[in-house]
Order: sequence, then C-alpha cells, then structure tokens
Amino acid sequence: ADGLFETMRSYGGHVAFLSRHMHRLAGGARALGLDLPDLSEQVLTGARVAGEKGWSDVAIRLTVSRGIGDLGLPPTPGATPTAVVIASPLPPTPPGVYERGITVQIAKGRRNEYSVTSGLKTLAYAEAVIALTAAREAGFDDALFLDIEGHVAEGPISNVIFVKEGTLITPPLTCGILPGVTRAVVMEIGAEAGLAVEERPVERAEIDTADEMFYTSSLRELYPIVKVDSTSIGDGRPGPVYQQLHRAYSASVTART
Repeated sequence: ADGLFETMRSYGGHVAFLSRHMHRLAGGARALGLDLPDLSEQVLTGARVAGEKGWSDVAIRLTVSRGIGDLGLPPTPGATPTAVVIASPLPPTPPGVYERGITVQIAKGRRNEYSVTSGLKTLAYAEAVIALTAAREAGFDDALFLDIEGHVAEGPISNVIFVKEGTLITPPLTCGILPGVTRAVVMEIGAEAGLAVEERPVERAEIDTADEMFYTSSLRELYPIVKVDSTSIGDGRPGPVYQQLHRAYSASVTART
C-alpha cells in the first residue's frame, strides 16, 4: 500500500478539477516522502486518447507507487516513483441511484482519525472493500464509516454531506476523512447559493434528524441517501437541496477549476 491514487472524471475531454486533484496528490506524495513531478500532462493525454476512442464520459485513474525497489519494508534509496494512468468508459451507475436514492449500512470497521495516513488517498482500501461487500450482502447499496470516537466519517469511496434546516453539514478532516474534491466544490456551491455551511463533527444520533443526506464522489458526482440502517432520511426520497446542488454541480464541472 506504499502508494497513492487519484480518480478523476473527464467530460468530453475536459478533466474536471484537475488542478485540485494534482494538489491533493502532491500533498500525499510529500507525506510519503515521494519525489513526484506534476503529472497533469499524463492525465490529459489519457483523456485525449479516450476521446480518440470515441469515449465522451471517462473515468481516469492515476496510480503512483514508490517504484522498483528491493524486497523488504524499508524504501529503497533513490527509487524513482512509478505512475500509471488508466482511462476507461465511465462505469454504469445502478438504475435509480439519482431518482430513488440509496440505502447504506453503518460499517463495523471504523475510520481511524489517529492514523498517520489519515486523509491520504493511499492504495490501502481493504477496509472499504470489506465494508461495501458486507453492506451489499445485507441488502444495502453502500456503507458508512464512523470514526474511532463514534462520529460520522465517510463512505468507502465517498464523502458525506447532511442537510439540516437549510444548512449543509459535513464532517471535518479531523474525523479521519479524505479531503474530497467533489465535497469541497459542493460546499463552495452551497455557500454561493446562500446556504449556511458547517464543517464539524457529526454525532451518530444526528442521522436520525437529518432532513437530507447525500454522498459525493468524482465519478458519481452527488447521490442521495434515503436510508441508514433502519432509519429513513427525511421523507425517504431525494430532497430539494440535494437536487438543487446536483444541478449546480453538473453545470459547473467544465467552468469551475
């Protein structure tokens, strides 16, 4: 797991929020001690090649490892990082995700806000795979992590945002979450639309009184949560604030940097 990755979406050849993704990757590289150049051109090349294949909506994954080295745990001195760009057609979204919303199960595992890799988009995703698999086996669409202290954290591959009495609320980075690019953009859009915005710890009990709740991710954009465990969110349908923000986000992906 000695590496990092970024997942981006290309809309007709435009890689949304590329500079933000590269900024996050650079921060992760510094934390791991990787001497990483700017890989923006490699990502754009992937988007261009995908366009030449006739793909308009494209998922792009940039994976970086420490590079070729000796066996054993200590990093090999002087190793050159390896970067791989994979571009593929956008994975299909399950029917009804945006119209009906999804159900999520609170995972047994926890996000560890005390971990030295907290907030880094590393290659260590076993916990996310286990949580998502368990949720689906139990009949849910997705999972939701709490942190060690019991606050709401994030989904396996998504950040979470709540709506309560017209206020957008999202957990802070101190809850062990990834600094999501889509999360940041949505909170900016919400503030510009006149909504109050709060970044603070969210208690588990606040799920029960939320008016709306939704996930954010680069590939799926925004998708509403209508049930957590046995608790319906709001009236059990995607809410008006979610719909407003999703429309605004979709309209901004090629205009906002």
